[in-house]
Amino acid sequence: MQDVVSQGAWPRVSLLRGLGGEVRQRIVAAIERVGLLTLAKTPIEELSGGQFQRMLFARVMVQRAPLVMLDEPFTGIDEATCRELMALILEMYQQGQTILAVLHDNQRVADYFPETMLLTPQRARWGSTPDVLPAFHGARLA
Repeated sequence: MQDVVSQGAWPRVSLLRGLGGEVRQRIVAAIERVGLLTLAKTPIEELSGGQFQRMLFARVMVQRAPLVMLDEPFTGIDEATCRELMALILEMYQQGQTILAVLHDNQRVADYFPETMLLTPQRARWGSTPDVLPAFHGARLA
């Protein structure tokens, strides 16, 4: 599992020099932050769905990309893991990363995202989540 997380560092690492000490520390810190340190050497096929999602979040944390794109990041995970991942998303946002998440769960959008772009086959609307969601109440989202 640690190898997958380390892939987040590859865009910024020289192939000849490999992973330096600071990068290795970032990898371990990210794995620890998502609560998987005891599973760092576990093959990914042995991870549960929630553990797999947390591993992917650790990889994103290591990558430190200015734009983080998430497609249904909470599918198939329990509510406790969802709250943990939302805390990570908030940390990334507070560190200056832009978060673009595709969700089909209006309640989760209302609970966690202050700004929203809603899309239907007929229209799009962007703005404050409390303003946008009621305008689309009952609309089938694209």
